[in-house]
Amino acid sequence: MYNYLLDVTLAKRNMEIPDNLEQAIILACDDANRTTNSIRNGRTFKFIKRINSYTVRLSLQSKTYVVATRSISSITRALFRTYNDVEELNKGSYNGSVLKAIVVEESETAEQNLANLQPNEIVKEVIDIFFGQITMSNRGKASARNAANKIKEIIIEYKNES
Repeated sequence: MYNYLLDVTLAKRNMEIPDNLEQAIILACDDANRTTNSIRNGRTFKFIKRINSYTVRLSLQSKTYVVATRSISSITRALFRTYNDVEELNKGSYNGSVLKAIVVEESETAEQNLANLQPNEIVKEVIDIFFGQITMSNRGKASARNAANKIKEIIIEYKNES
């Protein structure tokens, strides 16, 4: 899972986000989460907090890597669907955009990090499984033995097929 923290402002510089628009952004997050695209791609927006009178912080979780600053358009579309004061949205827009986002933090879950290991890192881990058990706890040793047995099975299967 990919996680992003976004600081979101109105596209027009130096324009404050009024309280009613902040509430609308909170609702827009929920609305954007229910779209077909968000459901299909496993994307979830969540309002975190107001940073200052110009900025709110949102989180975005996604099953796949996304350009998070472009994903903010989902919130903009949801705002136009749910917010009654379209005139206020238009006042905050600049150059065709209503919201502007900056990624302040980007991370992957441990599972995703492991899925993206480089071949040399995989070889190092395999070597640790077979030869690095000296420094492991009993639980770690048991886990390493199980992993070693699985690796052996995969290699035997591979050798039998080739």
